[in-house]
Amino acid sequence: MSDSNTKAVVGIIADTVLQQHLVGTLLADEEILVPVNTSPAQFTTEAFNTPVDLWYVDLTLDEGFDDFLDLILEAVDVPVLIGDGQAPTRNSDEYPRWRRSFLGKLNQQLALARASTAGEAPLSVGRPKLPPLPLPAVLSQLENTPVPQSVWVIGASLGGPGVVKEFLDALPRGLPVAFVYAQHIDASFQQVLADTLGRHSAFDVVTAAEGAPLGYGKVILAPVEQEVRISAQGRIEATGKHWSGPYQPNIGEVMMGVLRRFKEHCGAIIFSGMGEDGVQASLEYQRCGAQVWAQDAASCASSTMPDAIAHDGYCSYRGTPRELAQRLVERLAQEVSPKLG
Repeated sequence: MSDSNTKAVVGIIADTVLQQHLVGTLLADEEILVPVNTSPAQFTTEAFNTPVDLWYVDLTLDEGFDDFLDLILEAVDVPVLIGDGQAPTRNSDEYPRWRRSFLGKLNQQLALARASTAGEAPLSVGRPKLPPLPLPAVLSQLENTPVPQSVWVIGASLGGPGVVKEFLDALPRGLPVAFVYAQHIDASFQQVLADTLGRHSAFDVVTAAEGAPLGYGKVILAPVEQEVRISAQGRIEATGKHWSGPYQPNIGEVMMGVLRRFKEHCGAIIFSGMGEDGVQASLEYQRCGAQVWAQDAASCASSTMPDAIAHDGYCSYRGTPRELAQRLVERLAQEVSPKLG
């Protein structure tokens, strides 16, 4: 990452020459350095060695760049801003509005990157893929229920998508748990995030929609635009209210919504990120006998957020993404064994 006293540095990956030119010219006008401005087809992993504050990715042609998105999410340790599609030309009436929107999102992500300077650790490119963990026999005997009996919150910020994907990919099919995932992110990135996380996972990753049910084998992405709650029937309900705090969605509010509905039958795992979102909610989890775990500092792009949970004594376990997955499998098996006799 570039020093806070120097100009911001942004790498551009766009699949049209026009988009590369329009975004590159805008960033140059804003005195932002652009050491990489290329297409995904021409991008090489060596480019990850280029120090940048943020990667801007815009794939408008839909020409099979799914694996490339996986690589970006898993390999980088700085924010990734996903574009909204082809930018209007500079002489277009739509250009000023697009420019304001783009710079607003860019500056928000750059501020997040600047604020997260502690506990950074580079993530290796091309980490070996490990198979999912085995499903314990005791869990294979369970029948699905209309409302899940075990619901866990996943919370993450800077560096989150890649490690959350690693965690989900490690979980076995048939695991009796539902997830609500709160990721500090731009709204335009949510569908891409859902598609990427679910590609190699046994879990169905979906964006939250009004009335969407929580269920085993499902990950619901908390929306960026507004606060949601969970009904008595285990369905997503929109409140029409904005999330509080500087980043959306608010991880602590998501945690409290799940805790109110599921009490001690829920838990939360805090992955890589900045700030202290979720600390106060973790205290309430502790009081109710619900588990809060966190990613270990060594495997985080930014360990500020999980460190804050652990520092205040609310975290009962820390580990790598795969270790967290293993711990969850073991805990669910332990919970089920007494019920089956």
